[in-house]
Amino acid sequence: MAVSLSDVLVVHPETGAQRVGGRWAAASPDGGWHTFEDEAGVSEVGERIMDLIDGKRSVADIVAVLCEEFDVDRSTCERETLAFVAELVKKQVLEAPK
Repeated sequence: MAVSLSDVLVVHPETGAQRVGGRWAAASPDGGWHTFEDEAGVSEVGERIMDLIDGKRSVADIVAVLCEEFDVDRSTCERETLAFVAELVKKQVLEAPK
């Protein structure tokens, strides 16, 4: 599924996602275990995105918060946020309810 800036995302209903030891972790329906790390270690941006996924904010709303909190231009933030949440939708960590 393609994710757009207007989508409002939630944690997939069959996924357990919570903070463990202060960090986000998720167990998806396929048995996958997901932490929000990149090559540099824990992804503060990835974890912040998970904090902001509340079933009320659109992806565009999340991008606006990230642009305020991190040193990133809107275009880059939109592109990278859309790619990140699309990957989480693909892995059934998140979904866009209809």
